Amino acid sequence: MHQVLVVPILAGLSGRGVKPLTWASCIVALVGVGLLEQGGAPPGVGDVWNLLSALFFGLQVVELKVLTIDSTSS
Repeated sequence: MHQVLVVPILAGLSGRGVKPLTWASCIVALVGVGLLEQGGAPPGVGDVWNLLSALFFGLQVVELKVLTIDSTSS
């Protein structure tokens, strides 16, 4: 679920345009994650692994898009 949030954030931080609808969708997803996490167990090691997984997945998606565009334009 966190990948849905990480990919647009990484794309925006790297200077790529992110549509306003995408940002709105990220906010809705973040609210949904917040609702799902209410009343659960306190954060643990598994949560850290989950966030790291989302970060690396997002990096892979953003970089793969860059490499794909670069390879098709040459």
